[in-house]
This record gives sequence, structure tokens and C-alpha cells, in this order.
Amino acid sequence: MAVIDARARHACLTRLAVTGVMLTALASFGAPPANAATAAASLEKPAQVSALMSRLGITEAIATQDVETQDAVGNLPSAVEEALGNAYAGMWFDPWHARFDIGVAPTTQSSLSKIRSLVAEHRVDGLTDFVPVQSTYGQLLASKTGWDARLGALANRHEAKTMLDASQNAVVLALSADVSAQEVTALATATTEDSVNVRIERIAPAHLGSAVTYLGACTFTPQLADYCDPPLVAGTEIFSPPIGGYFKICTGGFMAQSILPEQYPDHYLLTAGHCFDGGSGYQTGQWASADHQEHAHAIGFLGYRYEDARGDAAFIDLSLEHSYWEDSNSWGWYPYLYTPGKLWGPKSWPEDYSINIVGTNETPNVQYQTPCHSGFGAGVHCGVTEYTEVSERILGEESGQIIGHLVQNSACAEHGDSGGPWFFNNYAMGIMVGGQGGCPSGGPSVFDDLHATDHALGMKVVGSVGTVE
Repeated sequence: MAVIDARARHACLTRLAVTGVMLTALASFGAPPANAATAAASLEKPAQVSALMSRLGITEAIATQDVETQDAVGNLPSAVEEALGNAYAGMWFDPWHARFDIGVAPTTQSSLSKIRSLVAEHRVDGLTDFVPVQSTYGQLLASKTGWDARLGALANRHEAKTMLDASQNAVVLALSADVSAQEVTALATATTEDSVNVRIERIAPAHLGSAVTYLGACTFTPQLADYCDPPLVAGTEIFSPPIGGYFKICTGGFMAQSILPEQYPDHYLLTAGHCFDGGSGYQTGQWASADHQEHAHAIGFLGYRYEDARGDAAFIDLSLEHSYWEDSNSWGWYPYLYTPGKLWGPKSWPEDYSINIVGTNETPNVQYQTPCHSGFGAGVHCGVTEYTEVSERILGEESGQIIGHLVQNSACAEHGDSGGPWFFNNYAMGIMVGGQGGCPSGGPSVFDDLHATDHALGMKVVGSVGTVE
């Protein structure tokens, strides 16, 4: 557990340039084996290795070590974040050296012994470095909030977005090349007056801004979709009531329970907030899913949604009498994630294979982590997390607001993936929001960070055997 100089470490890293791209929100119109977790991991790892190699240009050997480091670290990030509280200064994986780095700000020093003990308990002493940094995560977030306000007009014109670069202990201002030189100079001067490190990146105009896209018309045919028999699980395609003869299709996220189960005892399905854009009928009508014979099953009605600085998320109340959930009558199956038998990185994922969700949305997303997502459109794909706490305008969302608490990842996505689950080592990490282009070559994509928004949504992801962990 070496304590190394941040500047020396950062000089060793080939820092990722901001490669901002036009992102697309991905709503569209139109019994697992006992060793599920082990089998899932064996198929997940090649895709994670491939994502690291293609995104970062590292060798297969180093990428394999990176994945092994992430597996070894496990749920240590959540324990470190909880133990440090306001002294938390960020953490990230160093993919060029297969290390796990914990930021140490001046206020973190008094808690070092506690964190060293946690690292020792997780038996990753030899894989962990403590890296001196200037600012705590809270200080970076406070600065970012100020920049969000200052750049609001530019962001609304899709000429700017903000995000955090944990490994550089910095707030990143991604500005369109169309922003005038005079305005960039003024912003650059202002960054020198900030108490934290703020970096400006210039990117092509076409590479800024996210946009929702829906498939125009969709009918249910075997050629267009995979269907999942009951029970309803994360990764299953869900669809709206027909409005004007068309259905809106999204992907169901994780099963969830209220953080106040005594007051709200029903069970819920998480998905994206923008799935309910496009008319009141999508918000008030009964949503459904379908089995492999294309028979519709009612699942329930929209309970709550938001598309704003809190994120882009929603939940469907599954308490509807004779609903898909009620018909399945098998609560123990719910903490699973369905994969629709499409492409999993370079290899095919077995048809109708399920992944056991053993963790919850309390696990933070970490820079250079390699989570995966499952969606109605793209199937399953893994990528490298590039930035956290991304804030940007999502084209086509009815709210017209800048969406916050997003995570940018290199993975590709397709129409219909909106609302689908992002997961890492069987832990729930997020809800799909948007992406650019198609698979397998498109990317990056952005997803709602459940760890940051779970309390705003009032939900907790359900873990295995029907428990909220």
C-alpha cells in the first residue's frame, strides 16, 4: 500500500482525452442455474478484457490483471466511502498498472489507519495505493455545481457539459469548438480562481449533447425482439399502452423495494424516466411485457419519475392485481437479470441466461471500472467507465433540463436499451439513459448512477432471495 505522489502517478498514466460524442437516449417504440454468478463471471471477463484493450490500448495481459484487480477489490469502494464520510477524496482503478487507487486529501489523513485496516481486511494491500490529492470529492462536487450554473446557457445549446475526473482530482469542462475564443479565455481565467483543479477540454460540436431516439413504429414479431416468460426480471423488454397505434418500448431495470417498506410495501421495477415522455398516455396507461408467444402481460403503472439534476430514472408499481408480477408468484426469482441472447462483447451470450443480482445500488461507480449492461436492443455489452458525475442536456427529453448524476462509459448501445440495468460483479450500478450509434462499434453511452440517485427515487434494489441488502 504505497503512498505515492499524485503528480508522479499521473505522469505515468496515458490520460484519456475527452472524446465527447453525440449520445442518444435509448427508449424505442414499437430458472437460472444455481451457479449463475460463477458462470456469468466467466463470460463477463472476456468482454471486460476486450473493452479495456480497445478503449485504452493496453495489452491483453495487463487488461486481464485489471479485471482480476477489480474482482479482488470487490465491495471495498463502498466501505471506504462510508468510512471516510466528508473526508472521502475519490477512488479509481489504474488500468495501466492494474492497481486500485484511493485519493488522500489533507482532511483524509486522520482516517488513514481506518482505511488501511479496511484494505487489509479485503486482502488487497498489495494492489492498493494511497494517492495524495488536493480536494475531497465533496469539494469537487461543490465546484462542479457552481460550474453547472455558470455553463447553463452553453449546456442548453449543447455546447458544454461537466463531469468529474477522479484520477486527476479535477472538474472537467467539456466545451464545443464553436464556443468563442473570448468566452473560453474568460472561463480559463475563472478556473485559475477556483479552489479545486478545473480542466477545460475542447471537443467537436457533433460530439456534444445527448439525444433521445425512439424507433418510429414497432409491432411484436419474433424478428424484432426476444421475449422473456415470467417472471419479470431486469433486462426484460417492457412496452407502453398503444398510443396512436404505436407502442413505446424500453428495457426493465432492477426489481426494487421502497426505502420505507412499512409505508410503501409494494414491489417496483426501475427504468428510465424518459421512457414516459411523448404524451400523458405513456404516464397514465398500463405498461406490460410479453412472453415468447407474444402474449402481453400487464405489469403495472408509472409510480414516479424524474429527468433533471437528480438523474433520469423512474419506477413502475407492480402492485396491479393479476399483474405479471402477481401471476408469476415467485418472489425468489426477482433479483435476476435477463440477457436476451445477443452479442456479449466478442462472444455470444447464451439465450435466456440469467445473472443473479447479489448486491444493491449502494455500490459507487469507480473510474476505469468495467461494468456491463443488458438491453432490449443491444443485448449485453461491457465498457470502461470514463467519467462520473456527468451533467448534460439530453436532446428530446420533455423536461428540457440538464440531466445530472450520469456515468459515461465506452460501451455501445442501441435503440430500446433505455431503462436497462448496468451491473458489475453482480452488483446493481445504474439505469441506461443514452448512447451514440449502434453496436458493436458505437459509444460511449451514459447511464443514471443509482448510487447517487437512489434516495431521490426512494428505492432500494432487491438482492438475492428477495431481500433488500
